[in-house]
Amino acid sequence: MDGIVDAEAQLPSRAVLIRSHGGLLTIQGAGDGTQVSVCTADGALVGSAISQNGQVQIHTGLRPGAVAIVSVGQKSVKTMVK
Repeated sequence: MDGIVDAEAQLPSRAVLIRSHGGLLTIQGAGDGTQVSVCTADGALVGSAISQNGQVQIHTGLRPGAVAIVSVGQKSVKTMVK
């Protein structure tokens, strides 16, 4: 088949570490300039910041045991605040 090319691409992925302590979330491993946001389980935004030097700290005001959704760029993960 002319004009059709099969291709395989390797997309870079980064391991991201999320730590929480008393409503403060520390996210390490995000690329510099990456938008990081934190929402409650029902979708209310409680904090956001831009990553610098591979990390960001966000004060959320969330209490221990609360579920937070952390979005790093286009990827999101659910975590529990400790």
